[in-house]
Amino acid sequence: NLVNMAEINIREIIGSKSESIKEHMLSVEALCKAFDTDVDNGLTEEQAEENLKKYGPNGIGRYMPEFTMVKRENEWKKIIARDLVPGDVVLLESNSWICGDI
Repeated sequence: NLVNMAEINIREIIGSKSESIKEHMLSVEALCKAFDTDVDNGLTEEQAEENLKKYGPNGIGRYMPEFTMVKRENEWKKIIARDLVPGDVVLLESNSWICGDI
């Protein structure tokens, strides 16, 4: 059940929270520092568990794929997309979805 993300009004999904989102304006280095991760190794499993507790599950809901690929502990791992957390390094391939919580 694929949804054309370009047709979705993100503000309808996340409401006024969209006003406070500034991460898209940061450099990769600043993002890594903010979420205590790096592009080479990704998060540790412990960091991912802590971030899941801190930020909660990914909130895109019906608009996300079931699984996504992330780099954790220097390995690519297939995880349930709802378990994607801030700081995860996500593998994007041709025709991929970005399933990060907004």
